[in-house]
Amino acid sequence: MRLPSAAAIVYSTCSVYRRENEDVVMRVLGQCDGRFVLVKCLPDWPHRGLEAAQGEDELRRVSQLVCRATAEADSTNGFFVARFERVAAVGGGGLADAADTEVARAARKVERKAERKAQRKAERMAEKAAAVAGVADEVARDELLQKKKKKKKKQKKQKKQK
Repeated sequence: MRLPSAAAIVYSTCSVYRRENEDVVMRVLGQCDGRFVLVKCLPDWPHRGLEAAQGEDELRRVSQLVCRATAEADSTNGFFVARFERVAAVGGGGLADAADTEVARAARKVERKAERKAQRKAERMAEKAAAVAGVADEVARDELLQKKKKKKKKQKKQKKQK
């Protein structure tokens, strides 16, 4: 696919034939060099792609992510929908589950939130540490003054007793 600014591409047909639907999707995935992945389209749609025969693993993965309507199941003439999304870098066959994409986005969001929270906590702790250090300095100064006063009192007392 040579659409440099496209973030998502939807492939749709009014067909029920595998060669016009799932086979096209698999061929596109093989030719797009991992720049696009197939994601689950219309997540609430009840009918997915064709059932795969034994050994048709790629068709099985593709069928879980596409939508299909037929006269028997949906009282339509038939339609098919596949959604491709652009990715920065994909290793492997170019398939992705929309749930995986959402999980990755949510994980990044949680990580960023945790980083901001940790940063704010570190800033608050630094402020508290500075405040505690300031208080500790004051306490130490007060204790030193108290010791000096006690020492002077003690010295005065000793002088009086002599």
